[in-house]
Amino acid sequence: MIQCRGSPFHGDLTPETLAEAQALKLRVVPWTVNDAAVIERLLDWGVDGLISDHPERVRAALTRRSQPLPVAVKDVDAVKATKATKAKQAKQVTQAEKVVEASN
Repeated sequence: MIQCRGSPFHGDLTPETLAEAQALKLRVVPWTVNDAAVIERLLDWGVDGLISDHPERVRAALTRRSQPLPVAVKDVDAVKATKATKAKQAKQVTQAEKVVEASN
């Protein structure tokens, strides 16, 4: 029987519990998967994702399998910074437009 407590510890996961959870439409993303052999095994089983202290190992395994790679954390941070910069610039343009409007 599946007990939904969030992501499972990888050592508690079996192919049977994975199949049961996925049959219930639950996403299974085990943690903390750092060993390369365990990463490979869990990918073979068909987990929906992995949490690891060594994402480069997970990315390498996915690359070897020609599976799509998730956005790297550093890329996410860069995207957030770019969005924040663009938002700040848009706000400055809007303020400048109001000043020009007020002076007309």
